[in-house]
Amino acid sequence: MAEAAVGDPWLREHPPVVTWPGGAFASGRLPAGHPRADEVADAAEAVGAVRPVAGGAPYGSDLRLYAAAGLPTLQYGPCDVRLAHSPRESVDLGELVKVTRALCGLAVRRLTTPAP
Repeated sequence: MAEAAVGDPWLREHPPVVTWPGGAFASGRLPAGHPRADEVADAAEAVGAVRPVAGGAPYGSDLRLYAAAGLPTLQYGPCDVRLAHSPRESVDLGELVKVTRALCGLAVRRLTTPAP
């Protein structure tokens, strides 16, 4: 911005000011080998969903709040995240149902299975 302003007479006299008032995202994190990744993947497969693949993502989410509290975090949901918050934002109802069933099944297993 500063380089562009120097090349313009008006902008030299009225330099632009760039602020970043929001969108500060920190990472969510699930330590390598944490059992939660397999638990979620197994729950997805159990309801006929495609087994999710673990990986990082170049966008922010509220996982940072849980990570800041020391809780292991991972994100799992329906559809293509590239459609999120876009003019073509949409979610396939069938995928939404499968993810809901997977997460409900996971919750039941975690609540009824003794901790190791």
